[in-house]
Amino acid sequence: MRKLKGLEPFISVSVVNPLMLENGWTFDDSFPGASGDTLYQHEFLYQLYLHADPHYSGRVTVPVLWDKKNHTIVSNESAEIIRMFNTAFDALGAKAGDYYPPALQPKIDELNGWIYDTINNQNNPRRV
Repeated sequence: MRKLKGLEPFISVSVVNPLMLENGWTFDDSFPGASGDTLYQHEFLYQLYLHADPHYSGRVTVPVLWDKKNHTIVSNESAEIIRMFNTAFDALGAKAGDYYPPALQPKIDELNGWIYDTINNQNNPRRV
């Protein structure tokens, strides 16, 4: 959605190493395609969660949509982030296009629910 809507100038991407360590997702850029934390130089993703809320003790998951201005997590739920990208940046010059049309929303939501329950949410949760 970031690419479809032309949001690259507004939304940067950091990629965690896909091999989760004892302390969770890492910004170890030794894995091809993974990147370091370019904002705060954190080693682990849980540190970003604690940056947003020092008392956070919930699940540390990806993806994370981070607000650079307010230094906080906007969302860590992929379907919600995609829906935000669909319209939230339109006034800033995002490419036109509605990828969540009202007529298809029930079907899209049903499919997203299935994907979340059967694929995305199968890993053992890691806690801070």
